[in-house]
Amino acid sequence: MLHLKHCSDEQISWCIVDEILKSACTLAQDPYGNYVTQHILETGKPHESSQIILKLAGKFIQISQLKYASNVVEKCLKYGNASERDLVIEEFIAESDNNDVLLFQMVMKDQFANYVDQKIFDMGTEKQKETFINCIKTHLSVLKRFTYAKQIVARYEQLTGERSSLFTFLRI
Repeated sequence: MLHLKHCSDEQISWCIVDEILKSACTLAQDPYGNYVTQHILETGKPHESSQIILKLAGKFIQISQLKYASNVVEKCLKYGNASERDLVIEEFIAESDNNDVLLFQMVMKDQFANYVDQKIFDMGTEKQKETFINCIKTHLSVLKRFTYAKQIVARYEQLTGERSSLFTFLRI
């Protein structure tokens, strides 16, 4: 065990970051730990951000529905490199491709995950945005009924130029 009082500032920093990286998934979901995780994504070294993103891989959909962790997923999209953004976005797109209609709709209308969905519109490649738009189009009539999905519907309409009838929207 390394005793911190005998370490240089650099060694202390390395030890702390190492512990944070080991606990990235737990910290991402914590009311205070999520800020630590976000800070490393924003200001840490590229390999540190990569480690966090890889630790969260396969869990992005699940944790995007959690209040604190959804902010971390947004930061993964914002500060990850192109391949790391692809990893996050493909996880969301894959759910719609797997014909898991209920899960896709649940994520779209979730009060926290919808912010991640909106970030995909900002950070995705043109091909990913197109795929995402096509997924949304399939579920548009259902999504219009839910409060938290309205932002997704609005972004869809903004990007496609389609407008839903206000009267149809209000009757649902």
